[in-house]
Amino acid sequence: MFKRILPLLLLLCFFTESNAQTKGIHFVKGSLKAAFELAKKQNKPVFVEIYAIGCPHCENFKKTFDNNQVVGDYFDKRFVSYQVEVNSEEGRAFRKKHNIYVLSTPMMSFWDKDEKSASYSG
Repeated sequence: MFKRILPLLLLLCFFTESNAQTKGIHFVKGSLKAAFELAKKQNKPVFVEIYAIGCPHCENFKKTFDNNQVVGDYFDKRFVSYQVEVNSEEGRAFRKKHNIYVLSTPMMSFWDKDEKSASYSG
């Protein structure tokens, strides 16, 4: 019996995970460089969320970004989106390159496809 149920459970988990990924904002996986390259190809600006591990406000934003179809549709249509952890090597390099001082997280920033800042708030 368990042998019959296991494939069904795995299929259900896969379907649920796949379905959950389609609701909110689709963040580019990989690197900021890849996000900006994609933005150039798609001729879109870039939305960068700078977050911190363990930040309760970041977790609240994540719930909205991951679960809200309206937010996801809006951002996916208009932006290439990327998340970077504030203290990661990539996050530190990005902040240094653009002289960004993060007072609090999450920090939402918008960039043109050539990596010029459009605006940010944190």
